Amino acid sequence: HRVVDERQIERHFTMADLTELFRFDPEELKNAMPEPDQPQPRDPVLTVVLEKLQPSHVIRFQDHNSLLRDREDEHLTEEEKQQAWDGYQREREMREAQLANLRQMQMTQSQAAAQSASQWHVQHAAAPAPSPAVVTGN
Repeated sequence: HRVVDERQIERHFTMADLTELFRFDPEELKNAMPEPDQPQPRDPVLTVVLEKLQPSHVIRFQDHNSLLRDREDEHLTEEEKQQAWDGYQREREMREAQLANLRQMQMTQSQAAAQSASQWHVQHAAAPAPSPAVVTGN
């Protein structure tokens, strides 16, 4: 999937960025000292969490709100916005068509199964039941 955001056009995470982001080494906690000049986060919930967990569970934090700054050089032109919208509409229409095809196939399979069951009942209901054998003894 792709996200088109007029404020986040060229900001991508590389696999190395993600690997570093989710990297955890418990040895770092044993020897780590919290950074003394690190500013308090702007988020009050994060502030409370850090007060309770730093330095025993949190060594440092990175405030990523700066990634959301509006940059004029990243604004989409009207043409780019229209292209993005058209691409979204095409993808949506394709998904809707695929869903309609899937529903049609399911309905066809259901009808075929019902018809097959009906034919089986007709065939077995029309066949006469075997008569019991009568054995007479002398």
